[in-house]
This record gives sequence, C-alpha cells and structure tokens, in this order.
Amino acid sequence: MSPLPDHDQLRDLVKKRLGPDATDEIIDSVVSRVTDLLRRQASVAAPQAGPPEQSRPDSGRVIVSVFGVNQPGIVAKVSQIIAEHGCDIMDISQKLMQEFFTMILVVDLTSADTTFERLQGEFQQLAESLGVRIFAQHEDVFNALNRL
Repeated sequence: MSPLPDHDQLRDLVKKRLGPDATDEIIDSVVSRVTDLLRRQASVAAPQAGPPEQSRPDSGRVIVSVFGVNQPGIVAKVSQIIAEHGCDIMDISQKLMQEFFTMILVVDLTSADTTFERLQGEFQQLAESLGVRIFAQHEDVFNALNRL
C-alpha cells in the first residue's frame, strides 16, 4: 500500500484543481474528505502481518488525464506505458478541440507489475518530452475531487 499523500501536497493539488476562486474552507473540506477516504481505504487494505511490500503493485483503478497541443503519437505513447506494465485500459475518451488534444483513460492496475507512483513518474517524463500535461489519480481521489 502506498503511503498517504502529504497534507500540504494534497492541499496544493486540491487548490489547483478547484481554481483560484476556491475558498480556504472549501479546500480544507475537500482535503479532509479525501484524507478520511484514503485512511479508511488504507486500513481496509492494510496487510495483516509483516513489512509492507515495496514492489507490490497497487490495486484498483486510476484516472489518467492528458491535455495539450495535438501531435502525432500521444495516444500511442501513453498506451504503451500502460501496456508495458500489464495494466488494462477499461475506458478511453479522447477529443480534439481545434489544435488542442484531451484524453481521459480509466486504467485497471490490478495486474500491474509496478506501483502507481512509478507509473506517475513515467507519465511525468512522457509529459515533459511531449510538452503536454498528464495527471494520474486514484479513482477514489478523482471522484472525491469532482463531487463538489
């Protein structure tokens, strides 16, 4: 199980996601709800005995969002990372709006041979090389952030 995110990092993510008009009260409320959800999830999924397995793949689903100026190969390169680690694309939606590309994927990590954090790192490297933005979030966190 991956460690819970740092409170300040989570607060910054929520603030960025909600935009400049979000009040501190709303941001703190969302952070509190997400933290509670993650703690409950961690307590249910906690191993019964022994040290945590660092190489154990995360289970569950993640939402991967890609935004940027369109160029050939974005779908192929994102999909390649997912396939290389034994993950399954459960749903995919992509759209071109003039020269802008958007894509959202629901990815199942149940059979992954890597951790969620390593996938995030690979997506970040790819984003930098393509000049796009790629966000990967656990489905529960994504849903909690989008319920407001």
